[in-house]
Amino acid sequence: MIKILVSVVCLLILSGCRDIEQIGDIEPPIVEIVSPADGSYVDSTVLVMAQGTDNEIVDSIELYIDTMLVAALADTIVTYEWETEMLLHGTVHEIYACALDGDQNVGISDTVTVIVEHTGTLKWRWLVGDGAAVKSAAIGNDGTIYFGASRYPNSMLYALNPDGTYRWSYHVGWWSTSPAVGGDGTIYCGSTIGYPEGWLHALYPHGGEKWHYETARWIDSSPALGSDGTIYFGCADNYCYALNPDGTLKWRYETGDEVDASPAVSLDGTIYFGSDDGCLYALNPDGSLRWSYQTGETIKSSPAIGTDGSVYFGANDGYLYALDHDGALQWRYHMGDVVIASPSIDSDGTIYIGSDNGIFYALNPSGTVKWTYATDGTVSSSAAIDMDGVIYFGSDDHYVYALYPDGTLKWKYLTDNDVEASPAIGTDGTIYVGSVGGRFFAINSIAPLANSCWPKFKHDWKNTGRSGPN
Repeated sequence: MIKILVSVVCLLILSGCRDIEQIGDIEPPIVEIVSPADGSYVDSTVLVMAQGTDNEIVDSIELYIDTMLVAALADTIVTYEWETEMLLHGTVHEIYACALDGDQNVGISDTVTVIVEHTGTLKWRWLVGDGAAVKSAAIGNDGTIYFGASRYPNSMLYALNPDGTYRWSYHVGWWSTSPAVGGDGTIYCGSTIGYPEGWLHALYPHGGEKWHYETARWIDSSPALGSDGTIYFGCADNYCYALNPDGTLKWRYETGDEVDASPAVSLDGTIYFGSDDGCLYALNPDGSLRWSYQTGETIKSSPAIGTDGSVYFGANDGYLYALDHDGALQWRYHMGDVVIASPSIDSDGTIYIGSDNGIFYALNPSGTVKWTYATDGTVSSSAAIDMDGVIYFGSDDHYVYALYPDGTLKWKYLTDNDVEASPAIGTDGTIYVGSVGGRFFAINSIAPLANSCWPKFKHDWKNTGRSGPN
């Protein structure tokens, strides 16, 4: 009986072996996308490559982009040059491949997802009007873009939606400053309402007037906002003003000349600003003088505040100054010409600033030069830094520049005129900047504003001019 059972088992085993021989190879080939990498950004012509392997031989590979067959080849490697220029910036695409062996087994690769990045290309453009000097923009919590445009006698404050469509505009007078946006959405903007008077405007988010405060002379200084809602700004009547959120005067401090530079507010509430008398002032929150530092010339540059409380600013004597929080000079660096631009500070402490000599500088925290980049025009535009460390600024050679952290050019975008305004960076990475030719540009990019101590003019996308989280 046992012999019979063994014979049956052997017959079954032999039968199974014959079935396996008839079936042949059942193992599918392995195929993978070699390039581009999963999660990468792509632009221009992209080399797409798939490679397959098999325990015997790969018969062919098919390559797919967004379920469309784009290439097929009877080989172990297939490549395809993918033109992405006509695809929209920011669109997401999927790439995968299928491989076939001689026994018709099919292997499918993992899907690779890529994002089209047309950085440095125009997203949209808003025509303000010829001859209108567009100021630096602020961005509200809902993404609304606010900017002033100065053109005598009808200067306006504009509000645009993120897609570039018109929201509202408000007549501010003869000339306009850059706006700032408060925590409740109130928009603050200085102006020249008539010679020589100035107004500080407070507008509701829908564009209606909330209140205005009249000064004896014009206002070129963009407002800064304290954590308690106090509004700080300079005026051509030689004063730095502090207003309560309801528009009433809190205090004012007199300097020796016009105050055109925008104030900066530190974490402890100290207010820093420069004057045409050549002094950098530090005031206590109650308006009393904490200290002052005398430079050799007028100060039009607005201060930037470092993580350790150091204060950086330029002056018309050609120097970039670094003072400690007590007003003592740490160092100064001569930049070859007048310095109207305001400094920006990266997360590693690098200070970025341009000069009227057309050179854009990167300085180490110690005051030594890290690198320089030459443009063909005055650089009075203050830099903005994104999360990838890319630096954006304008020049009077009509270009907006994007530089890598090592100072090499990533891209440059040609506008219609001088670019004196400082770029703003949207939450989606879009670069917003205007020209003195009356155009406002939205330029494609991908990374939002850097989370450094002072990544742009007036610190953050609301232009509060106040230290703290961005």
